[in-house]
Amino acid sequence: MKLTSLKTQARQLRLSGLCENLELRLHEATTHQLPPAQFLELLFQDELNIRHSRTLHRRSQQASFREQRSLDTFDFSFQPSLSRSQIYNLATSQGQKPQTQPNPQAP
Repeated sequence: MKLTSLKTQARQLRLSGLCENLELRLHEATTHQLPPAQFLELLFQDELNIRHSRTLHRRSQQASFREQRSLDTFDFSFQPSLSRSQIYNLATSQGQKPQTQPNPQAP
């Protein structure tokens, strides 16, 4: 199967992230002799990463922020009561408690 055919089919399936990195991933697979499952995992991860970054970009555009800022530029000395580590944990969702699954055998 030709590369152009694969890209056309990926576009028809709306897998644009896969299209962008297909040549690179095919080269990696042949060079490193990747098993098929690992190769597919890399392709799917590329697609998920592209979709996630596009979603973030679209949401920030819809929010109409005057300027983009990150926590790296935040002045924590302005309000010393804020804990830098707590804020970073919240930003990475590590500050959330894991939700427990209900036990179907519980009374």
